[in-house]
Amino acid sequence: MKQHPYSYKINEAGLELFSQGSGQYLTVQPVRDDIIRCRYSKEEIMEVPSYLIDHDGFERPSMEVTYKEKESKVEILTSRLKVEVSLIDGR
Repeated sequence: MKQHPYSYKINEAGLELFSQGSGQYLTVQPVRDDIIRCRYSKEEIMEVPSYLIDHDGFERPSMEVTYKEKESKVEILTSRLKVEVSLIDGR
């Protein structure tokens, strides 16, 4: 695997990227097959409970999500979306 400025891991939160050089964090999280949540920070991104959204009784819809590394990017695919994230600059 080629070394890129952004390292990444895939977990239950989705795709997490980190730039060692600039200290930037980015998460790309599929929420539904047509909604992607993106978060950027100069500090590590932590999951915190939302005080604005009542999640009682809310279930995340089941969906198939595929992650693929191609050249210098990671693709996130759902039935309705294709998102590409560059491992060079995080865009």
